[in-house]
Amino acid sequence: MIVNAREIVAGADIVSIIGKRVSLKRKGNDSYECPCPIHNGTSNAFKVTPSKQMYYCFSSCRDGGDVVKFLREYEKCSYTEAVEMIAAETNQVVKYNNTKDADQNYTPKGDLYSVLEKVTRHYQEELANKPEVIQYLYSRGYTDQSIAKYQIGYSKGNSVESVAPEKLLLEVGVLRKPRKEGQPPYDLLQGRVVIPLRDTFGKVIGFTGRTLQKNEQTAKYINSPETFLYRKSRCLYGYHWAKDIIRNNDGPSDLLLLEGEIKTQACLEKGQAAVSVGGTGLSGEQIAMITRLAPDRVLIAADTDAAGRAAAVRMAMEMNKICVSFEVKFAELIPDTPRPQDGKLDPDDLLAAGEGWTWRTPGTAEWLYYTFCDNQSEDDIRRSLNEIVRPFIDAIKDDIRRINEFRELSTLSGYPVSVLSRPVAKLPALIRHDAPKTVVDERMIPMHTLYATVLQISFEDIASSLKDGHNPYWCAFVDWSFLNAQLLLGLQRLLYLQKYAYQHRIPITTAIEEKSTNPAQLNFWLAQTLPYSNHHKDYTVVIPQLISECQKKEV
Repeated sequence: MIVNAREIVAGADIVSIIGKRVSLKRKGNDSYECPCPIHNGTSNAFKVTPSKQMYYCFSSCRDGGDVVKFLREYEKCSYTEAVEMIAAETNQVVKYNNTKDADQNYTPKGDLYSVLEKVTRHYQEELANKPEVIQYLYSRGYTDQSIAKYQIGYSKGNSVESVAPEKLLLEVGVLRKPRKEGQPPYDLLQGRVVIPLRDTFGKVIGFTGRTLQKNEQTAKYINSPETFLYRKSRCLYGYHWAKDIIRNNDGPSDLLLLEGEIKTQACLEKGQAAVSVGGTGLSGEQIAMITRLAPDRVLIAADTDAAGRAAAVRMAMEMNKICVSFEVKFAELIPDTPRPQDGKLDPDDLLAAGEGWTWRTPGTAEWLYYTFCDNQSEDDIRRSLNEIVRPFIDAIKDDIRRINEFRELSTLSGYPVSVLSRPVAKLPALIRHDAPKTVVDERMIPMHTLYATVLQISFEDIASSLKDGHNPYWCAFVDWSFLNAQLLLGLQRLLYLQKYAYQHRIPITTAIEEKSTNPAQLNFWLAQTLPYSNHHKDYTVVIPQLISECQKKEV
């Protein structure tokens, strides 16, 4: 039992504890708010009051309490575990009495940290006895200083069992039980270079292991399983080192968001603040952690393959949804020595080669367009614009930045801002994967010539009659009762497009793309050169003549 629990809780700030897990926004002089993290709410109904050291959810939960209750609800832990978390995060010492806890299977958090530190030293000792592995690390740009700094180790097998009782090693994720019963637990990281994973205070909470040989049958990296201490969604490798770099920087600060611990170490060695996620996703807890670092910009440095680019877009969209206090940019690695464009190149590769690098940060629209639309067919460009680029920019919360990005995208793509910036859900898919390919009928039969003529009527020719909501004046000169139903329906749709274009003050081409089910066919007719002068058109004569031709040909 913890005998100083009351003092530990009294020494904690509820805003600081909750703010390490979710992104809180100040509301007034004595209140913070956010969507409820307990029931995954969407509105800012979760309120935290520093003066009372209390929280309350005004939405589904209709419940509240102090910092201990929050941790028990959010972390799904016991009272003792919640108090130990508070002590660890506020640098307080936990005092226990000699009686056993009610839960006989409970292991104090401090004991788990101690086991992991012992395991870390054990892996370091095993590395010292593996000169060939040390030489491999040297070839990857590591030095004796960096190996010691990041506490790099090596696992040769199940010798780790001598470090601590099997029960504790299983609890911290160092050993894993085999699927077949009757067999002993095994070291998951056997035969791999071991990198300790750390929490925000720099304490070891788990491990990741990297294989030494290239083998498609074996995963390149393996992480410890999730435990009470290690949760992938709440871990950012390099966090406590990046924190020191940012705090010691007098000017604007950038934070690199990478994939992979070794890339992160390479950037940290160059004095660049960097963190990495344990996968290709970014959780709300990790965004809150990044927010606490208070960088001016977060630069997402994606892998150059398709999966890496897709992961970068997902991460950026998650941060843009929350309207974070920092600017989110994409970054491109630029080596100091020019290299061929083909092939994968990472910071650790350049560090191993003894070369330097910088990061280029193009505009968001520029990066998205050249990443997903460059050197693509027209159909693929439209698909990427509709499915990736436009939804991403549309999700940017900052109104000024969003419209500026749409303007840049308009310059790059040739599409007007009025089309690109319309809500994505209200626009028809330009081209979908499962959509049949459009076949354009290039015959200019009388009916098609009539349609082309109607589409090419200028706004000035129809403006006067549309002011009062009427149809174009030439409609009065057509005997509609004798028209073929197919022809009548086609004219009706085209007149609707003309009226829509005029009322919304947009070109007829834009109206076609927004409202037509077959824009390719209509754009073909619109592009035809008709045997009528652009000036002094008398549609009271031309259109009735064309309709008469259609009737004679029976369309």
